[in-house]
This record gives sequence, structure tokens and C-alpha cells, in this order.
Amino acid sequence: MNTKIIPFLVLGYPTYNKSFEIIKTLIDMGFMDLKLALPFSDPNVGSNLIIEANKVALDAHISIDECFSLIEDIKNYNKDVNIVLFSYANNIIAKGVDAFMQKASISGVLSIAIADVPYFMAKDTHVNFIEKAKKHNLSLQFYIMENTKEDVVLEISKDNVSYVQFVIAKDRIKCKDALDKIKECKTLLNKHNKSLFISFSLNDKDNLKEIQSYVDGFIVSSSLIEIIKDGFYNIDKIKPKLCNFFTNIQSNFN
Repeated sequence: MNTKIIPFLVLGYPTYNKSFEIIKTLIDMGFMDLKLALPFSDPNVGSNLIIEANKVALDAHISIDECFSLIEDIKNYNKDVNIVLFSYANNIIAKGVDAFMQKASISGVLSIAIADVPYFMAKDTHVNFIEKAKKHNLSLQFYIMENTKEDVVLEISKDNVSYVQFVIAKDRIKCKDALDKIKECKTLLNKHNKSLFISFSLNDKDNLKEIQSYVDGFIVSSSLIEIIKDGFYNIDKIKPKLCNFFTNIQSNFN
């Protein structure tokens, strides 16, 4: 499959052990790039399914330290898997920015995406997430949107990240100016050999092929969480559902 898929899951959802089993299944299926979220009590990014997954993980009393332990387990299972850690700033600040970055690096995280900190805020001298990440050999992954300026896209692409994620509202997918912006960003990212990914419903077959021509890959989140939920958190039921899901995706891309 030429178009790449990156699974997005909430760490500890639905429990520590089941989360580990699900992630191992994805790795065994060949997914070597993962985006994994720290559970947060008040997420403002994502669907209702993602919000529910955060709540379920927190209700299971998973802590940030346990999430890092889970990442270590994942890296011990396969040292070559690349992990982008998705977090809200409060999780990082609560632990101490320097201590958080150090722990992330030690556990095997490659890059961190801070949901509520745009590029210009990350450079703020009061906290300076960028410098503290670099101190521990981490990169920060920032999001590109329709109003992101060209010079910012180029600055973001210079960092040590393999891909950048474009965020777009579902009702803007068919708008020519939005598609032109995605195409423009992809051209800019190509200057630094960076890939462009988009979070998009792969069930939206009407728009899938058109979007596919503009990006290098997709971040898949809600669909995966729905499979886990529909499988009643039973790994033996979830595994075949995952296989069928990705088989169907591949056929949609062909």
C-alpha cells in the first residue's frame, strides 16, 4: 500500500495490559509508526470516541508514569517502532517540562505532539518546549492548518520529524482553497523531505481518493477506538476486526 497509515491510540485504553496487546497486534501487522496519546481529563481535540477512550483509561487509574512504562514495554517488544507521543500541555507541566522530556526520551519516544501548544507558543522563553525537547534528543511535532503561514510551515519542516500533520474540518474537505493549501504545504515539506499526513475518516469513501492524491498518508484514530469498543475489549475479537478494517482500507486505495 503506497499510502501510509499511522494508527492513533490512547495509552491505557481500555486497560494497561489490553492496550499493550492491541499495540502489539498493530506492530505484528506491520505498523511501525504509532501515535500514542497520554490520557487527559479534558481533551478538546478529537471525536466523542477519543474523549470516551481518555475517560475509560483514566477510570482504569493509569498514570503518566505507567504510560511511560507501557511505552518501554512497546519498545522492548520491537525496538524499531517509531512513537510520537500526543499530550496536552498540562500533563507535561504537571510533571515538570524537563523531567517529562527526560522520561519520554528514556522510554523510547521519538517525538512529542502537544495538542494545545502551537509553534509560536512553543518557542516562548518562559517554558520553551522546543529547547527542552532538544535537550533530551526529542523533536516536537506541530500541526499545520489552513491559516498556517508559509514561513511557519518551512520552520516546522526543518525540525527532526519524519512527517507533519495537517488538521482540517470535515466540511472543508471539498473546498478548492483548502485542497490548494494542502497541496502547497506538501510542496513546502518536500523541500526538507518531510511527509504530510492528515487525520481523516477512512469511511468517507467519496472523498478518500481525492484526498489521497494530496497527502502521503492518514492518521487513523476514531475508527480504531470504535473497533476496540465494539470488540468489548476482548483481544480475540478485536484482532480479526483490525485485520478486516485495514484490508478494506487497502482495497479503497487501490
